Amino acid sequence: MCIGFNFALQEIKIFMCLLVWRYRWLKEGEPEADYDPFFQLIRPINLYVRTKKREVYPSKSDSVMT
Repeated sequence: MCIGFNFALQEIKIFMCLLVWRYRWLKEGEPEADYDPFFQLIRPINLYVRTKKREVYPSKSDSVMT
C-alpha cells in the first residue's frame, strides 16, 4: 500500500466538500437513472449533471463553527 494513501483520501474528502459547497448541482434531463448491474459499486449509466457557481453560499453548520 502506498505511504500517501490516507493523505490522498483525506484530500479527496476535503475537495468534494468544497465542490458541493461552492457549486449548485442540477440534474440534466428528466429520465430516471439506470444503473450498471455488472459493476461492483452503484454506478449510474445515464446520470448527467450541470454545475453553476453559487453567488450566495449556504451557511456553515454550527458543529463546524465551534
